[in-house]
Amino acid sequence: MAEQSGHPYYLQNREKLLAEHRKMAEAGRAFAAQRYGEALADTLVHESLAEFEPLIPELPYVGGKRNPLTGNLVSSAGALAVYRVMQQHGKPIEEAGELLYRLMETWIRRYPQLVRHLMGRYYLSRLSQRQSKRQAVLSLQRRYPADWVRIHVDGDGQAFEWGVDYLECGIVKFLCSQGADELAPYLCLTDYALFGALGIELTRTQTLAEGYEKCDFRFKWGGEMPSGWPPPWLES
Repeated sequence: MAEQSGHPYYLQNREKLLAEHRKMAEAGRAFAAQRYGEALADTLVHESLAEFEPLIPELPYVGGKRNPLTGNLVSSAGALAVYRVMQQHGKPIEEAGELLYRLMETWIRRYPQLVRHLMGRYYLSRLSQRQSKRQAVLSLQRRYPADWVRIHVDGDGQAFEWGVDYLECGIVKFLCSQGADELAPYLCLTDYALFGALGIELTRTQTLAEGYEKCDFRFKWGGEMPSGWPPPWLES
């Protein structure tokens, strides 16, 4: 039997990753059915799973469970699978981007409002900030080439609670390796759907995916919840 390629962490969790992708794809099914009809919606779910499976051994190792951003990397592979299926059915990236944005909205809002409120409060807590500082220090060691590199930014509790400057992005690196750089800016937009559902105002003026030198995340409890869709480049 030929030896399987890919990092053992992903290969050992293959069935779990496939199950999670299936749930994620199903979360976007209602929007896809409304936009494209039931038949294509079903096709997108099934074919994206077939596209996702061979991406599992291609995922770069960035620390596994010890790195909270490993899940983001896996999710980006799932988004890439959906994008490729959309391409195969003649849908432009703008439509794939909106589908992925609506998918994130549906996925995070499956949690009751109280649970999301508590998740948001924890994310902005002092404990979470201490964890962010530790992760930032570790990231600067650049142990894993495909990982994120970040700097923690203390807030004043008024303008923002705290923030992060990402100097390198694992998702941007992965999509580049897959020849899908153009998808990265659309995945960045889903951050607004995620944090907005948690009651956190996300402010960001630049991203690596758009060619800037960093991604400047700033988090504040409450406040305005800017929508990530449509993106500025489509509005203009």
